[in-house]
Amino acid sequence: MLVLFLWFLIFLTLAGFFFFLFLNPEEKTKQLSPVFYSCALSGLTGALAAWPLGFLIDYTPLLSLGLSILSFPGFYLGQNVRQQMLNKDYLALQASLENEKNQNKNLLEAQGQVVVTSYVVDFSALIYGDLIALVNNLGLDGQLLIPKSVINQIQEQINNPDQLLSSQGMFARQTIERLIKETLLETIISEHDYENQPNPQSKIINLIQDNQSVLITADEQFADQLKASGKVIYIPSLKNAVRNNYFVGQIIQLKLTQKGQDPKQGI
Repeated sequence: MLVLFLWFLIFLTLAGFFFFLFLNPEEKTKQLSPVFYSCALSGLTGALAAWPLGFLIDYTPLLSLGLSILSFPGFYLGQNVRQQMLNKDYLALQASLENEKNQNKNLLEAQGQVVVTSYVVDFSALIYGDLIALVNNLGLDGQLLIPKSVINQIQEQINNPDQLLSSQGMFARQTIERLIKETLLETIISEHDYENQPNPQSKIINLIQDNQSVLITADEQFADQLKASGKVIYIPSLKNAVRNNYFVGQIIQLKLTQKGQDPKQGI
């Protein structure tokens, strides 16, 4: 009689649980972790298995049933403790790596070496085509600065009646949008225009000097101009870093964003 009463309680518990989900299943299930479902399934399986097996043991069917019921909170508690330990180890490792990074940065500063925290991107880099791959594959750390003069240049190109120049401006603007969405670096539009400088390159050089930044460019002459200071990344010289690996028989998808001037041409 007592066994039947216990099974009646189990039935009420399961009925209440499913009714709880039935009221608002989409929201209720979000509040429960996957561990809860695995524990509930394990406990229910143990209870069902203990029912017929319990009667094979003289005078101990209630003990078998009770142990199977206790398997749910025991397993759930064990999973929570394990998850907390894993989170603790991960946070400790993350803190250790961050501490080591800060120590290396402080050491470089003490030795008088410049610690790079930002990269300035010019117009030639934005239209080169491999900038996204370069940023992701080189593991750059810091910020990407887009000079105000480059933004103005992009707008002038877009408004240019020449279709080729207009297409370059559109591509540069799309590249900035992709930098924001597809890279881990923070992309910032610099508001300092350096109006006292005569040309865009002079403005970029001033921005680099003020922020102790490194220039990313595909303009060979501009790269040679800053090569002596070592504060330049010339994209065409880093073919291996931006090269995509494709294999024979591999199927790839290409997206055409704009029609070309002639038939069967496009971007």
